[in-house]
Amino acid sequence: MCSNGHQQFNRGRRRGAAAGLTLPGEVPEPPDHIAFQLNLLAELHERQRAGAEAPISPEAFVRDHIEPWLPDFAAAARRLRTPLLYAALATATLDYLSEKQ
Repeated sequence: MCSNGHQQFNRGRRRGAAAGLTLPGEVPEPPDHIAFQLNLLAELHERQRAGAEAPISPEAFVRDHIEPWLPDFAAAARRLRTPLLYAALATATLDYLSEKQ
């Protein structure tokens, strides 16, 4: 793993821990995997709705931790021939988050 990748990995683990979320030890995906990032975003929204404290607002999390890489990820997924599901999900996620801003 390159230095930047290692830093992102550690940031992802710290963000989840700050929100009270931890990954089971047997999960092979890194904590900055899109599924975990979206799960953390959902948890931040739930805390905001409940008036509970959170380590970062959902809006700041999207701006600082998802928006910087999601457009490139969606573009790369669209270049894949199969499975088309990844491209559709990545594009739909990008469109949804762009609408919410």
